[in-house]
Amino acid sequence: MRGARSFLPANDVSWLGTEPGLRFGDHGSAFSKSEFHSAAGASGCSIEIWLEPVSQKGQATILAFSTEEAPVKFQVRQVGDQLYLWHPDRSPQKGEGQWLSVEPGVHMGQKLLITISSDGHETNLYLNGKLARRAPWFSIEPTDFRGTLVIGVSPEGHDPWKGIVRGLAIYEGPIGSAQAQDDLQTWQLDTGKFYKAGISPAALYMFQEGHGKVAKSAVDGAPELVIPKVYSNLRPVLLKPLWKEFAISWDYFGDVAVNIVGFVPLGFVVCLVLLEWGTGHPVKTAILLCFLISLVIELGQYLLPFRSSGTTDLLTNTLGSALGAWLGTSLGRLGKVLKPIARAKNYP
Repeated sequence: MRGARSFLPANDVSWLGTEPGLRFGDHGSAFSKSEFHSAAGASGCSIEIWLEPVSQKGQATILAFSTEEAPVKFQVRQVGDQLYLWHPDRSPQKGEGQWLSVEPGVHMGQKLLITISSDGHETNLYLNGKLARRAPWFSIEPTDFRGTLVIGVSPEGHDPWKGIVRGLAIYEGPIGSAQAQDDLQTWQLDTGKFYKAGISPAALYMFQEGHGKVAKSAVDGAPELVIPKVYSNLRPVLLKPLWKEFAISWDYFGDVAVNIVGFVPLGFVVCLVLLEWGTGHPVKTAILLCFLISLVIELGQYLLPFRSSGTTDLLTNTLGSALGAWLGTSLGRLGKVLKPIARAKNYP
């Protein structure tokens, strides 16, 4: 087992030491030791995340809940300076899921209390105690906070979040504006005097341990959070569908361009070799060979937690090889045309 894990990177999560909190680096993840269970008859639910984000490129998952049946039940993501909430649609006819965004919602290098509260009908999102977004159409149910809690990365793939998590609280009911403001002062000044006039948390992680691989809840009965020795994904996805990977961002389109351009030389060379060998249908054969090479790469990346296996790369790599093969066969045909002309003019 030790040899099998030797090629995996160490889990880049460390205690702050001088103060409570966990620092998540380039590739870090933490998981609940057991699953969370929603309270029977609970009317709404809330979650508070006391954190300090750093500069973030692309998309990153701050935390999520995951079950076998629903790999992502609820998700909090950071995209640049924007925050996004996601959960599956209640009705399958509506599509893949629902999004709620706050733009901008994040200031890099500054402490931020994210309070997400729902009464089962609408969701209120507070940033540092102030209402940032009210969404009557985006409802969070207690069952959304069920399953394994994942911090620092998506349950399904590699999109690591970088920053410091200083506290986390989960509630079995909605939080009002007054409690959101009071909780900010509590997190800032003294977590030992947690707000008592409102609802008490069902799980409260203050990350005061300072060492070890376990963070315990200050509320009895809540699962422990475990920091693995090696970086890992909870439920890695094999060949994630194109429509689930798509994102309107410079990073996404930049990766698409790099993948296309990166496979142009391979398609070009393979096609020229096939032309030299006199192989029939050199363009189609070159594209097929490059597709198989890309497929092997994506299958291999499924085994690596710091890589993502997706169909976007498979498609763009194949497109790049097709462009390269087209250039190769065009150059080959041009060479055949120019060669007799050069001989007729006594060129070497």
